[in-house]
Amino acid sequence: MSIPKHFTTKLRRISTQPSLSRVWFRKHHAGHAQTGELLLSPLVELPSRSIPNVYQRPHYVCFPPAGGSIALLHHLASASPRAHVWGYQYPGRSHRVREPAAESIQELAASATDDLVELFDARQLRNTVLVGFSFGGLVALEVAQRMSSLGASPAALVMVGVIAPQRWESRRHITPQETDLLEEAALPQSDSSSELRAYTQQLLRADMLLAARYTGPTANKAPCPIAALCGEEDWRRVDDDATEAWRIWSSGAFATWVTSGSHLGLLSQSRATEFWSWMKRIADHGIGPTTHQKDCV
Repeated sequence: MSIPKHFTTKLRRISTQPSLSRVWFRKHHAGHAQTGELLLSPLVELPSRSIPNVYQRPHYVCFPPAGGSIALLHHLASASPRAHVWGYQYPGRSHRVREPAAESIQELAASATDDLVELFDARQLRNTVLVGFSFGGLVALEVAQRMSSLGASPAALVMVGVIAPQRWESRRHITPQETDLLEEAALPQSDSSSELRAYTQQLLRADMLLAARYTGPTANKAPCPIAALCGEEDWRRVDDDATEAWRIWSSGAFATWVTSGSHLGLLSQSRATEFWSWMKRIADHGIGPTTHQKDCV
């Protein structure tokens, strides 16, 4: 994937706003131990409201949709009542703009799991909710499986517009309408750069190629409760692909709802508060951290 040099800085600026995001260094990374090179972690702590008892707050680790970056998550983080909000930055975006694209969903998940284990202790891992938006839900599911194998399952999985694995084979190709929605979400409306738009389209195509190659997780169930949300305008609502079809994957409580509009709309500034209303409703159904206080979401 080619990156025009003259707008690399612009890419980084767009993908890291606001500037208060906390990007962590990895302590270890394969292939860099001998050189001593410090690499920035793909996991980024997004700015949210500062409150007491920070350690007790739940962690929401969010995985963006195809073609997107953690810039899409800043409205959610800003609206978070009392939770830590993290975003996973895929290769080719922001501080990872020079990194090659991943070759599989599993590769993305392995990287995210390594960083979660490095940054969080066991208690924090068990107090973590993994949130995946469409493509990001596949990554989140794989991360949950890997966390379980390490003895620290997440508190919950929240799937937002994500097709259940057993339905994926017949629905792995997105429609032109959803492609347009993804492009609209990934690229700020105010930016008129044709080259930046073309690069965003390259990222989208690369992510969707990974999704098309995905054959599903190896385990039979997710190691935690699941909540599945889908927009009433989503094509994925057909046959309950992104809602009721997730029930058999849950270990514990399960709940599903259909929101208004598109599921990608929950990423917008105007609906960020609505997103946290859904998170509270999910928590009220027993899906979430054991330390979850009702005023945390």
